Amino acid sequence: MDINELREKILAVLNQATENAKDMAEQATGTMRDFADKAMGGARAGGRIAKLAMEVASEKESLKKTYQEIGRLYYETAKDAPDGFFIQLFEEVRLGEQSIAEKEAELNELKSSFQKPFGVDVEFEFVVGQTEAEAEGEPEQPAEEPKAEEPAEAPAEEPKEE
Repeated sequence: MDINELREKILAVLNQATENAKDMAEQATGTMRDFADKAMGGARAGGRIAKLAMEVASEKESLKKTYQEIGRLYYETAKDAPDGFFIQLFEEVRLGEQSIAEKEAELNELKSSFQKPFGVDVEFEFVVGQTEAEAEGEPEQPAEEPKAEEPAEAPAEEPKEE
């Protein structure tokens, strides 16, 4: 074997190795491209799913408001002469409205009698605001409590130096 034959064999092996490396690189590139395409498609699908879910929720809320308005309008037009299964529902509405009116009357009566109890100037909204916050489980807000009106004291005189 002479040097030319050896050189040709080495070049052939190197060419084959180069071809193999190119094929592997092309396969890897193709695989990565496929993966990226699938990932992009998945991201698009995920985005579309989220958008459609929001649109469906919005449409349902719109329908709910429409149903409520239909019910309110029907009640207003038929409350004096309900028929069928509406009789019981209309009676529940009437009782609810009556209960609200009674409680509002009592509330107004209490508000009007809530003037300076025990000689202390108390604002009704202060007391109600505090009890509403407690009922809703909100932490108490540190608020300045109303104080009894006291006559202003004269400032104390400073001792004179002798």
